[in-house]
Amino acid sequence: MRLLVDLGNSRLKWACQSQNELFGHGTISYEEDNFASALESRWGSMPVPEEVLGVSVASAAATTCLTSWIHFHWQQQIQFIHAPARGLGVVNAYTIPETLGADRWTAMVAAKAITEGPVCVVDCGTALTIDLLDQDGIHQGGHIIPGPTLMSESLARATSAISSYPTGTRIKPGRSTGDCVQGGILRATLCAIESARREIKGKRPDRPTCVISGGGAEAIYHHLSKPRLHVPDLVLRGLALYDGEKL
Repeated sequence: MRLLVDLGNSRLKWACQSQNELFGHGTISYEEDNFASALESRWGSMPVPEEVLGVSVASAAATTCLTSWIHFHWQQQIQFIHAPARGLGVVNAYTIPETLGADRWTAMVAAKAITEGPVCVVDCGTALTIDLLDQDGIHQGGHIIPGPTLMSESLARATSAISSYPTGTRIKPGRSTGDCVQGGILRATLCAIESARREIKGKRPDRPTCVISGGGAEAIYHHLSKPRLHVPDLVLRGLALYDGEKL
């Protein structure tokens, strides 16, 4: 068994892998009182994995806590991968390839594997990331903007009369401040994704498939134009395709 871990900005996500199957998915928020205790509660009875493979954009404190727990309890070192210039069917557009977030890299790898033709890869979490791939797996670059929750919190912090609201599901113009904030953030998010999606250039005229993941994906998925896929464990699926190829 191999343990796959995705340390995001606000949550740890994981899955176990046996051959080509993923199982035992789980999450832990870093906001829990004691991250190490939460790991003990969720992982204490887990069979010792043969290998632990991961990506991380988390804080140094969260990453250190996780690596220390794994070393102390399982006498193992977690292997963190970094984005290469090319590999697993994807060509990296970054001028300095390893500075592309490894979570974005593995999400693109997974999206390329489960779709045909061009693809727009979206992770709607604390940050909203958008990455564009043509039909040959050539990364055409991407965008990073605040995710819907962060937009709402930022608006509340910078104003005196507007509160923070959860991500809404209605895009129509609002008739209350709450509806206006929720609909406006949703509209801004969708416009960013759809306008970027139209920028994908390639040999095939197909409309790019939008593959979306992340904690905020469910609220916006049904507003996206088709074709579209909601794949909650996209990053972990990309990690599962790593087979020892040097990245």
